[in-house]
Amino acid sequence: MAERIDKPNFIVPLANSYNPRGNAGYTQVVTNELDQRKINLYYEVSKNSLTGETALSLALRPGARESGAGAHGTSGQSSQAMVNAPGTNQNAMWVFSTLNDTVRASNTTQTTTFLSAANYRPTYVDKYLVNNVDTVCLQIQDSAVPDADQRTFYASTISGFTEIVSTFSTFLHTGKMEFMDGYGFILDRSNNRIQNSNLNTLSTWPSGNFITKQITQDRSLGLAKLRDKILAFGDETVEIFYNGGLTPAPLLPIKYMHERIGLSQQMFPQTGNTSFTVTDYYTVLGNRMYFLGTVGKGYQGLAHLMSFDGSRFEKVSPPYIDKILQEAEVGSISAMTVNGQKAIAITITLSSFLVQRWLMYFPEWNDWFEWTSNVYYPINIRGFHLGIRDNSFLLFTFAQAAEVFQDYSTSYSWLTQFKIPSDGSRKQMRMYGVIADTARATDTMNTAYSDDDGQTWVTSQAIDLSLERKLVFRGGPFVNRFMRLSGTTSTQIRLHKFVARII
Repeated sequence: MAERIDKPNFIVPLANSYNPRGNAGYTQVVTNELDQRKINLYYEVSKNSLTGETALSLALRPGARESGAGAHGTSGQSSQAMVNAPGTNQNAMWVFSTLNDTVRASNTTQTTTFLSAANYRPTYVDKYLVNNVDTVCLQIQDSAVPDADQRTFYASTISGFTEIVSTFSTFLHTGKMEFMDGYGFILDRSNNRIQNSNLNTLSTWPSGNFITKQITQDRSLGLAKLRDKILAFGDETVEIFYNGGLTPAPLLPIKYMHERIGLSQQMFPQTGNTSFTVTDYYTVLGNRMYFLGTVGKGYQGLAHLMSFDGSRFEKVSPPYIDKILQEAEVGSISAMTVNGQKAIAITITLSSFLVQRWLMYFPEWNDWFEWTSNVYYPINIRGFHLGIRDNSFLLFTFAQAAEVFQDYSTSYSWLTQFKIPSDGSRKQMRMYGVIADTARATDTMNTAYSDDDGQTWVTSQAIDLSLERKLVFRGGPFVNRFMRLSGTTSTQIRLHKFVARII
């Protein structure tokens, strides 16, 4: 008896990794749309507690809704950073933006303009306890000047921003200011010194308060902090310091922890670019710091996603992701939580782009995805995400009152793309489809294939995911084939496996 045509002999889980060929990773994957991809999707994993079996699903990411916090500023501004407002209300936010060459801070009731100057952009922001006062510190940079000249302001109320001047303004500081044990710290790129404030103040910075990053001399880029350690990064090296209790400069080096690991130059553009704003070059998730770094003499080399747990560094990005990062315009790195899953988001488009695109790395699964939105940035505080363009005065959250998979009533497309294993012989795909959750109403999944290595794509038959059997027939002959599954929907999509009848 002949086997049924609808009986699959090829079943594969929809978990695949990026593998761009050549050096131009962003061009190969994003622009040319070649090789494996997973866009606006992520993994959901369920485990049977009795049998121990694990089921993997490729699911549509959740949609974002307006947070309900209210407007922060006005339409037309460009929001670039935010922070928890000082005080006890941890859901209150300050949003920092630019509008008509002014730098502004907004909460839900007022906007303070504290600088009027062309090309300055909010860059690094954090909150510190200064002499027992909850204080916000904002650094802004002149995006038109090479080496990113900075000015720094602090405030405990939104109407009371004060610029740090005097001796501080003579330092050619680079990267983010850090604060630990009552001291502020900044890295001076002109002499590799870590300058510090006097104890319990941000206004007084004597020139003699410093320790030098000096084990290996390279171009200083910025500071980072993890728990009780201050990291001083150059383009090729990092030195680690702790509070040794000295005065007037309290830091002492932990010399044995010196490493030939630097920050990626992509986070510190060398020429003026008024549309380029870096907002974070590292982030902390759990007990680990994540940053874009280089290994060895890597100033002109590939950028990697690195992690640091307080005692050792680890490279966590595979080579195919390194290629994408090397060619992309990286604007920020942020920690995110999505339906209980922790992730690192790395923006790979400029903030001026119509659609924001970022790579999502989930440490639990050690895998990568592309996410996009024309509503919000991945930049977030406590689950509140910055809005972009027409929505730049609003904040967004993943929390949903209803199961609606849209960004602020805007549908977004999803896509997964993968290669069918081949031994080089000519084959016939008589049937193909998916094992997936059954939709409650008509929900169309588009299919396409490429038999010439992704150069041209042929739109094939659509599959209705509301049907019990999600199959189509007459897939045609091929030797090597890429498959593409995609759609635009406002309802949940959960794909388990791709199936086919191949002879």
